[in-house]
Amino acid sequence: PVIPSSSKDMSKYSTRDLKKREIMDKDPLDWKLNPRIATGWSLLNACNYVEQQLSKIYLPFIVLHGTEDKITDHTSSDILYANTGTDVNNKAV
Repeated sequence: PVIPSSSKDMSKYSTRDLKKREIMDKDPLDWKLNPRIATGWSLLNACNYVEQQLSKIYLPFIVLHGTEDKITDHTSSDILYANTGTDVNNKAV
């Protein structure tokens, strides 16, 4: 699974509004470092579980995710699209 994790400053990708970036940078709840091992392990387990359940999804859906996204890797959307049980005629990219 693809787990988003980065110690890079992501606020510059989140908004162009400099005042909002300043607020985000000062937020004490915004974790600036890599995740703790227990958090990373929990994320990995959650991602594995969701990925294993994808074949049980039979609803029509659309995936909107650009390949130039700087925050979340688009390969997770590719996995979602490829591995659901939904008929290919009811999927859109």
